[in-house]
Amino acid sequence: LPSAVVLASPSTKPGQGGSALRCGLPGESRVSLVLFDQQGRRIRDLVNGTLAAGEHVATWDGRDNVGRRAPSGLYFVRLEAGGRTLTQRLVAIQ
Repeated sequence: LPSAVVLASPSTKPGQGGSALRCGLPGESRVSLVLFDQQGRRIRDLVNGTLAAGEHVATWDGRDNVGRRAPSGLYFVRLEAGGRTLTQRLVAIQ
């Protein structure tokens, strides 16, 4: 198990479109994993609920909350869990 809440750098999934977002939790925790654009607009809610301790993977398929394809650009992934907030950059090329 991770010793602290961790948000890894996003990894792309060549040929499949989308990105894999990995996080680790030292204990069961309420988790919010959200994708924002450069202007701070909420693009996609990826996780909103309680997760068990351990490593988890969420996949972003390049779409927003209503199913539209998001444009290429810089995005930010924000993880809130265990009283911590972590952010990673994600570059999407659609």
